[in-house]
Amino acid sequence: MKTALLRKAGQPTDDFIRESLVLDPFNFGVLFESQALQQMRTLMRNTAQNYLETSLDYAQAGLYAEAMQLLEMFDVPSTLIGYYKAWFAYQDGHIEEAKNLYKMASTGNPDGVFPNKIEEVLILQKAIELNPSDARARYYLGNFWYDKRQYPEAIACWEEAIRLDATFPTTFRNLALAYYNKLGKKDQARQYLEKAFALDPSDARVLMELDQLYKITGRPFAERLTLLEKHPVLIESRDDLYLERVTLYNNLKQYEKARQLLANRKFHPWEGGEGKVVGQFLLCHIELAKQALGRQEFQKAIDLLSVVKTYPVNLGEGKLYGTQENDIDYLFGCAYEGLGQTETARTKFREATVGISQPVQAIYYNDQQPDKIIYQALAWLKLNDPSRAADIFRKFVEFGRQHFDDRITIDYFAVSLPDMLVFDQDINLRNKIHCTYLIGLGYLGLGEEARGHKYLQEVLQMDINHQGAAVYLQMAPFQNGPEDRYPKDILSQALKQDSAC
Repeated sequence: MKTALLRKAGQPTDDFIRESLVLDPFNFGVLFESQALQQMRTLMRNTAQNYLETSLDYAQAGLYAEAMQLLEMFDVPSTLIGYYKAWFAYQDGHIEEAKNLYKMASTGNPDGVFPNKIEEVLILQKAIELNPSDARARYYLGNFWYDKRQYPEAIACWEEAIRLDATFPTTFRNLALAYYNKLGKKDQARQYLEKAFALDPSDARVLMELDQLYKITGRPFAERLTLLEKHPVLIESRDDLYLERVTLYNNLKQYEKARQLLANRKFHPWEGGEGKVVGQFLLCHIELAKQALGRQEFQKAIDLLSVVKTYPVNLGEGKLYGTQENDIDYLFGCAYEGLGQTETARTKFREATVGISQPVQAIYYNDQQPDKIIYQALAWLKLNDPSRAADIFRKFVEFGRQHFDDRITIDYFAVSLPDMLVFDQDINLRNKIHCTYLIGLGYLGLGEEARGHKYLQEVLQMDINHQGAAVYLQMAPFQNGPEDRYPKDILSQALKQDSAC
């Protein structure tokens, strides 16, 4: 500013410029004042924010002409810079020029336009005043308000934007998220997200979000799979979409198809995907192993279980330290037992009893899952210790009843909540589902099959996507005919080995 004021006053600036650049070679304003424009452009790296920040320094001093000259040097199309120019023209008293510039800015590319400065609120509000038909200015301003958690203001801006322009998909997408997460208007959220995807069926992210909305609102698996498979290019472009397709095949009990799809893709770690790929990988292999055991194909079961002991590199995620594999070890034991290798089977059953045996809330992806503990109990039964098995099952029922009404809070240092990145979910409801699940597993293990069945059905009524409840219902003997059962009804028959259970 001092350099600019010296220039405006007709005073020499060369010495001051040299001294200033010794202190800060990246002082863009001083470089602009010195007319070292090529050096300035090089240091600014053609980054719009560098130009915008420096232009605001001039504007805050009332030097709107200089601010405009600086922005004229940015030769890459930039919608936000267009709005800045219009505002500078208005502030400098050039009203008609400002109107024309605002109209030009309203037709700019909206990609990556995320206002984040207080001055940009003034710029966009003036755009709306001088060009009332500018839907994009309202969209951009809505983005700003939503980022600043001013949700009513954001929603009002976006609603007005779609009234003025019902062809821009992202406004519908943003409103869908706001309606679901902030207003609880689930049906309207669905309609808006469907509209967004219909307007741009090439947007893989919106397809992912639409499928997630269908998922949490209980849309049938087959319908969701049909939608995804209509867009194979989009599915291939995103790991999360591809994995959702795998998950749906697992949900539909097409485990071999899920296994093949997993083997044919190289996954990459992504925020919110922690544990998801591995979870589906384990599920399809373990369920295929159970089916092999049911057909007395014991060596095939061993081969399938051996695959999951070391995760393939293409999954993009390694095994967590301390991961319990009670289910895998128990099923290994069943397979070796079927082959008549009694000692090897007993060794595997003993390995299946190792680890934490107390159920927990399992809010985060790396929490110990209760399904694993079930197999500890089954292993104790194989080792002729039914009292330990019964104790584990009673813990399930007790924990579920004691913690059913807990109020859950998110730990500040939570590793990840993969299923809550797009749409808000009731974490207290998740706890109730989890506790109901534990109670069902406990009663099933204690031989109270009807009560166990009832609780697991309640889980699926609350969350149709709960794979654990679906798997254990399938293992209950009263649920399936003999032709559908797992080997000796893995869960129930093992329990019946001792009448005390």
